[in-house]
Amino acid sequence: MGWAITDTDKAVVQAKRCIEIAHEVGAPFVRVFGFERRSNERWASFRNRVATRLRLAVDAARNLNTAIVVENGGSFAKAELLAELLDQVNLPICRACYNLPAGLAAGDDPAKAVAALGYRLSMARVKDLDAHGRPVPLGEGVQPVREFVGAVAKSPAQWLVYEWDRLWMPDLADAQDVLPGAAETLVRMVARARG
Repeated sequence: MGWAITDTDKAVVQAKRCIEIAHEVGAPFVRVFGFERRSNERWASFRNRVATRLRLAVDAARNLNTAIVVENGGSFAKAELLAELLDQVNLPICRACYNLPAGLAAGDDPAKAVAALGYRLSMARVKDLDAHGRPVPLGEGVQPVREFVGAVAKSPAQWLVYEWDRLWMPDLADAQDVLPGAAETLVRMVARARG
């Protein structure tokens, strides 16, 4: 929704097409990103532009009973900045998707990030990385996954997504070998957090 697509109409048209596809296949939401602010652009102008584009996309989504979730990343990597953007859009079907590695790279504390997003948090994305930033099976890395999943389990988030980068990193283990263990680990972490 930011400068990755500089033509405002083009960005909104592409978002609307994705919303139509989501509706056709029964997906409850479309995930988008705010992307990067230009170095010479004032923060308020940038946020206003992204919020305006989001409102246009939300108008299309509302008519098709589909939500928009904005994932933290780019200039909105921190939960606090993403929350400010969503507050500016101020439409209930425009919510947050929080990606743990992106937030950590921006300096967020996972539990505080979940709290900052509060009722706006609809989806959380988790993966585990080793000390060199390479994906590893859930629970085998250095990411504060337990703390994050514990906070998400007590939040209004409806989706907790485990991410395995096999598609982009073909030397990783097959998803069928990793995903069952990740699902079991996530279920245990959520159950433990909820008592």
